[in-house]
Amino acid sequence: MLVAIDYNQGFNDQPGNTTKPRTSIGADWVLGTIAVRSGFSFGGIDNFNWGFGLGLDFGILALNFWNSGYGKFNFFQFSQESFVRF
Repeated sequence: MLVAIDYNQGFNDQPGNTTKPRTSIGADWVLGTIAVRSGFSFGGIDNFNWGFGLGLDFGILALNFWNSGYGKFNFFQFSQESFVRF
């Protein structure tokens, strides 16, 4: 299991940036070819976010499914990290 903690704070209030700090924590639990991921963020523009994801790694192809906490569900993110280069 991998656990990560992150702190973000911008230097200005330009579009897409904020000086309001955000703290995040997430975990990635790998069970063979299946990975379960979840995380929370507090502060920033959104105040609170929760995300959940599921990954399937088949060696040359990795599929990732996730929900960012806003009701959007994203399908089929293809990862180049798992591709074998010849």
